[in-house]
Amino acid sequence: MHPRAAARSLTLFDLADVYLTCHTTFSLRYGTLSPQQLVEKAAAWGVKSLTLADNNTTSCAIEFVTRCREYGIKPILGISFWRDQQWLYTGLARNAEGWHHLCKFLSDHSLDDKPLPTVPPRMEDVWIIYPRLCKPIGDFRDSELLGIRPQHVNRLFSHELRNYQHKLVMLAPVVAVTDEDYALHRTLRAIDLNTVHTKLTPRDLAKRGDRLLPPATLQQFYRPYPAIVRTIQRVIDSCITELETEFCSVQTTATFRRST
Repeated sequence: MHPRAAARSLTLFDLADVYLTCHTTFSLRYGTLSPQQLVEKAAAWGVKSLTLADNNTTSCAIEFVTRCREYGIKPILGISFWRDQQWLYTGLARNAEGWHHLCKFLSDHSLDDKPLPTVPPRMEDVWIIYPRLCKPIGDFRDSELLGIRPQHVNRLFSHELRNYQHKLVMLAPVVAVTDEDYALHRTLRAIDLNTVHTKLTPRDLAKRGDRLLPPATLQQFYRPYPAIVRTIQRVIDSCITELETEFCSVQTTATFRRST
């Protein structure tokens, strides 16, 4: 490919597919957006792919996939694993088998009341995204990546991580859209921690920038590091959601009615 053509291709690289950790109201006392609100706003901004990654739950999966398909958005299923109020990592399912492994991993620890490990075991057909370094990046498995937030991109200029761009991925968590949403998030966190707003610490809250932003806005942050952009696209392209929402909805409803 001609160098100018390659540069032009990179400039026009589809940066709509960047939201790897979207939270909904199913992230209890944390998320502020309903699945409908999240998907509707994303569609209005031309987002082509969204990843659901609620905290320690899979309850929103069926509704999320249904809403995404209604709006022509590619849905990807994941789980954000939390322990003691700290985000450890997010697992993304590449396919139905990967989703099975993520659900089993969460269920095994929840049912047996076992604390989640700082580093998860290898799971087939699963990507693991870490929000921070929990081990040397040279020890990362092929399926493990380190998320770089928009506000941290500039730090790469003088950091050794710039030499591992193939292991870095865009990480723009979504908890809110508006200031009102973020204010609600603060209230939810205060309720969860049984405290008042004034005693909340930064560790108790999502970052103020953890919002759904227009893709073009995010593009500006990562423009100096095209390898990170290519990694996010590689992750998105590798994931296929194999969830028959209509069947699952009927099955779930029937099971619930029998249990009551």
